[in-house]
This record gives sequence, C-alpha cells and structure tokens, in this order.
Amino acid sequence: MKKFFIIMGIVILGLSVYFDLTEGTLTNESTPTNGQAPREEAPSPDQPVQEVIVEPGQTVLSIVEQLHEGPVPVSIEQIAEDFQKLNDGTAPEAIEVDQSYYFPIYEPSLFQ
Repeated sequence: MKKFFIIMGIVILGLSVYFDLTEGTLTNESTPTNGQAPREEAPSPDQPVQEVIVEPGQTVLSIVEQLHEGPVPVSIEQIAEDFQKLNDGTAPEAIEVDQSYYFPIYEPSLFQ
C-alpha cells in the first residue's frame, strides 16, 4: 500500500509539472501573445499626445523630456500614469525598441 501512494504521488507531481509547463496555471487575457496591445486608432485624450517609435536607450521620461525640449512641468508619477492610460495599460518600464507608443504633451501654462 505504501508503494501505491508513492507511485500515485509521483504521477500527480509529474502531471502537475507537465500542465504548468504546457498550459500554465495563471492566465492573463489582458496581455496579447505578441506583447503589443492592438491599437487601431489614436486615443482621444483631454490632453495632446504624440506617437513616437522608441529607439535603443530611450525611456518614457527621456522621450517626454525630448518632446518638451527640457524639463516637464509635471511629476514623474503623473507621466507614468498618463503613459499607461494612453497605451492600454503598458507599463513605462515595459516599452520595447522599434515599437510605437503614445506620449503625453503637457502645456506649461496649465501647470503653473
């Protein structure tokens, strides 16, 4: 009887490992399989935006600063939050090279 339980334990463990490797136990339907959220048209936010193709070495903050030609009149947290809203929840640290994303444009007169 002891051997039976050991064999059954090994079989169950093996099936669990196989299932985890092939199907997975966690699903994330919000993330497409290619890692890029499908965008059919530009978003219509309350603030102006610009679509930019990311080049190697760029970050969300560096791109936003480049679009503003200097310091940005809002906090880094606000930039990150606005970026995620414009890009279907894509985190700023998850941007990929050669992919296009929408970046917020801030008007200095609105934040002074």
